[in-house]
Amino acid sequence: MSMQKTAMLHFGRSGSTVLAKMLETHPAIAWHHEHFTLLEQRDPTAATMSADKMVARIDALVAGAHSNRRLVGYEIKLINFLHNPACTAQQFAQALAAQENPTRVVVLRRRNVLKRILSSFRAMKTGVYHIKSDQGLGETRYSVPLQALGDPDTGIKATGIVDLLDKVIAREEATVRNVRNTGLDVQTLTYEDDIENDPVQGYRKMLSFFDLSPQDVQPTLKKTGTALKDEIANYDDLKAALQNTPYAWML
Repeated sequence: MSMQKTAMLHFGRSGSTVLAKMLETHPAIAWHHEHFTLLEQRDPTAATMSADKMVARIDALVAGAHSNRRLVGYEIKLINFLHNPACTAQQFAQALAAQENPTRVVVLRRRNVLKRILSSFRAMKTGVYHIKSDQGLGETRYSVPLQALGDPDTGIKATGIVDLLDKVIAREEATVRNVRNTGLDVQTLTYEDDIENDPVQGYRKMLSFFDLSPQDVQPTLKKTGTALKDEIANYDDLKAALQNTPYAWML
């Protein structure tokens, strides 16, 4: 049986790390986390690789995998393409689809895009991106710059929170649509359905997609935040800005 390849395309603050830490414990999986982000941190020129060069990097991971691993996986974020003049997410997906042994793709999204963006904002302010399951939550209060908030995952900035959500959601949907249109085998997971309450559910869904049997596993990370009204100092302003909009439910 030839070795499978899978890419987990995800948007930040969507539960990818807790999933990856469970996947890496599986004896049949060689999981490489955010391979291209880590590569760029060591070598800035990696941020301008063409699609062919990026695929060659993955082929090298597959070639170096131990023979008892049936699947080689890695994570890739939209941010890996934002500043890359040589490759878009769609071009990368097309290069994967053109291979003799095409990659399976897991798309991990967070339907509540507001909370995804605010989670990134909070993490950048506090420096706390992950919390172990046995750690307590630190108390954090912060104000949201409603007229100057941006989304690091899509690179979008806007003049207001509603405009930002409009543009970010459109960008996310276009990215996922373009990946699907390449003909790749795509499984979609959402933070709300598959991660938030029980990350093991997302883990099991991914293993089913890979045609692998799940192992007994426990999450090692937990949510980093609480209710927005308890965290955001100017919550009333945020609530007023989203009132009577399609995004009021995201509060």
